[in-house]
Amino acid sequence: MKTILLLLVLFFLGFDSFNMAVAQNRVRILQADQLIGAGEDKRILRGNVLLQTDDFIMSCDSAYHHQRIEKLEAFGNIEITTDDEKIWADYVLHNLRTEFSEFRGRVILKNPEATIFSEMVDYDHIDDRATFPQYLRLEDENGILVAESGIYYNKADSAVFRGAVQVADSTQYAEADSLFTNRRARYYELHGRVFLKDLERNAIMQGRYVEADSAGFRRIDENAIMIRIEENEERVDTSYVWSHQMLIWEEDTTYRFQAYGDVHIWSERSQSLADSTFYDDAIEKFTLLGELPKAWFRELQLSGPTIHIQMKDEEIESILSYERPFSVQRDTITQRLHQITGDTIFVSFVDGDLDYVRVLKYPELFYHTKDEDDQPDGAIELKTNRYIIMFFEDGEMTKGRAKDSSSGIFHPENEDTKNKRLEGFIYTPELRPEKPEFRMQPFLPEIPEDRPIDLPPRYLRFISEQSN
Repeated sequence: MKTILLLLVLFFLGFDSFNMAVAQNRVRILQADQLIGAGEDKRILRGNVLLQTDDFIMSCDSAYHHQRIEKLEAFGNIEITTDDEKIWADYVLHNLRTEFSEFRGRVILKNPEATIFSEMVDYDHIDDRATFPQYLRLEDENGILVAESGIYYNKADSAVFRGAVQVADSTQYAEADSLFTNRRARYYELHGRVFLKDLERNAIMQGRYVEADSAGFRRIDENAIMIRIEENEERVDTSYVWSHQMLIWEEDTTYRFQAYGDVHIWSERSQSLADSTFYDDAIEKFTLLGELPKAWFRELQLSGPTIHIQMKDEEIESILSYERPFSVQRDTITQRLHQITGDTIFVSFVDGDLDYVRVLKYPELFYHTKDEDDQPDGAIELKTNRYIIMFFEDGEMTKGRAKDSSSGIFHPENEDTKNKRLEGFIYTPELRPEKPEFRMQPFLPEIPEDRPIDLPPRYLRFISEQSN
């Protein structure tokens, strides 16, 4: 998204050089096949017209110089050259008194940084404001911007584009209902239906509002959605994040991410739900906060006021939760709910599989057992002062130990054992985020390869001369 801002900045660096504000006595006729009305209120010039002022040289097929009302009209195959810019059009009306110019027909504005194509451009030289009332296409060496209309404010050093705005280059694509940018601050905003595709990070984002600056900050508001696709030799992993707001800070090759308001995260191997979520790509760590965030891994649900998820190479390495979290693991065979709570719960994974669970400070455990036929066979209830640690293989507990055990009870198999719940029990599988079915596709058709106008002869000749 930095390139979007750069594309706009580069173009408007040269646009403010254009100035046709001239007094009537500064219009000098260098060439014309025919001159009618010399010395009168209206001078008519026809055939190979070449005019010059202090600020530009203009070639055209014909021109009217309205001396009394101080207006200059030019017709047909117009080419205007300034110190830093060239302009082509089929018709130009310039008011020498109000310093207002109208360009119509096949309009092309080119400076050293970019080229813009449209059928209608107005320029107010007093306010330094360029208006594009119709569809425009902006091109530079980095990419393309198109919109249904636009305005550039030179004094404020800013521009607004409205209606089906699209920006594309080799690294990204963006579209929105409108776009605002300030060159001096190197800042921009996207409004309405916003769609962003980052080809370098293999990410897609949507929202109703996006703002960004040149330092790498991004903000996505209102139904913010982000999808990331990670590919390696073994598999392709797709992760989804959706919330009310997202904040992103790009830092060299890494980034920091924050999401607020009903934050949902879904991936093939884990899911989570929180009021706010923080992620630091440099250390591969998620933090879930809010009104009792929740994280799911296969049949395990962990709920707690604070949850830290440590990643390593796109796999979960560990989960840490404190301030009396509660963990529930559903047995896939008996459907019984194993429960554990304590002051702090630490869950370790190896190669993405559950390895061990350690619970510190007054832990409580309720674990259902099975007989040799994998049928329910009672449960173990254990409370200690120090810690409980349990080891797992293929999702099943293989062994465990406790420190400073204060009580241990075996419950025989019955209905009370089946429905036993520890104090603080939390199990909400209905809240577990499911794989979303977002329409993460551009709202608009692809940017046309063709320019919106036929290229005028003088422009084609200019391009040919530049290429030779």
